[in-house]
Amino acid sequence: MKDAPPVIPVPRAQRVEALRRQALPIVVWTAAAALVSALLVERVGYVQYTGLAHSLECQVSPTVVGRVEAVAVALNDRVTPGDIVALLDDAQIDASVGTANATIRKLRADLSAAAASLAADSGRVATDLLRLQMDEDSRRLDALALRGTLSSDAVEIDRLALESQRLSSLAARGLVPQSQFDNARLQHDALRTRGDQMKVVLAQTESEWAAAKARREAYERRLPAGQGEQILLAPLRETIAVEESRLREIELLRAALVLRSPVVGQVSQVWSSAGQSVRPGDPIVTIVESSVRDIIVYVADSDARRIPQRTPVLVTRRVVPRAASESVVVSVGESVQQLPPRLWRDPRVPDYGRAVVVAPVRELNLTSGELVDVKMLPSR
Repeated sequence: MKDAPPVIPVPRAQRVEALRRQALPIVVWTAAAALVSALLVERVGYVQYTGLAHSLECQVSPTVVGRVEAVAVALNDRVTPGDIVALLDDAQIDASVGTANATIRKLRADLSAAAASLAADSGRVATDLLRLQMDEDSRRLDALALRGTLSSDAVEIDRLALESQRLSSLAARGLVPQSQFDNARLQHDALRTRGDQMKVVLAQTESEWAAAKARREAYERRLPAGQGEQILLAPLRETIAVEESRLREIELLRAALVLRSPVVGQVSQVWSSAGQSVRPGDPIVTIVESSVRDIIVYVADSDARRIPQRTPVLVTRRVVPRAASESVVVSVGESVQQLPPRLWRDPRVPDYGRAVVVAPVRELNLTSGELVDVKMLPSR
């Protein structure tokens, strides 16, 4: 029997090559699969999203039907809370105040006539009570007359203030004589001074009315049971009460004619002009708040489910210098909504996602509507 042929060993290089061809692909594919799985699980920690700096945008609209008398602001003007942005025509106020003043004069005459008639037919107790009621109602009517005049003057003061402001700008550019601005300013100052004086007189009159009412009530409490309940001027007093309610209505209407800015911001749109008729809710100007309230990031529904509140993020500006700062997720929207058109990948096809609100970053000095890059960071 012949000996078996010797086994020729496989060269080491060939064995390594065989291992590489057989085992290495398995290892590589296994590692790749594990890496892809990890990336899918933690994808939100590596994807960069587009964020939108969001500010409050408010439309200033009337609450009554009217005609625009003046728009006091222009595009890109800066405004602060309380600044007048527009005035509505006050012709209806003037007519209502005129009617109210005529009614007050008639009530005053009726009060005097009724008091004289009752005094001739009443005893001493009734006469004293009548005198106290007359004193109370007279001061009540004085207060009504003062309030009516103040309501009428308030809109005129605002109108003269706007006129002075407009003429000041024109006079500074030499387009109108300085004397025209001075006259408008003097009229405004005079009417405002008169209004301040009338407010002092009104406060004093209302104090005297309260004191007269207290004297009448104290006198009635000292009378025998039943006698203090007689109201000698009851019909007239009810008419005065109706007139008070009407005057409060006029004051509310007067306040509605002056449209003011509710925020610190910039005028981004002017919708109306002088002479235009408007209805409640019709926008006159749009104001964008100066400060950025938050940053809104729209993400896919699957990504949003893996973003809890307080998730740290890195916000980076796209403009030079590209400053960056960290922030956190404030809230995650529960519904899918359509993205703003400027964020669509294809302008013809809407994109959808869930809104993630990120806390504002003051040190970046973002402007309203600015696009930023937002990257989710691993939770600490």
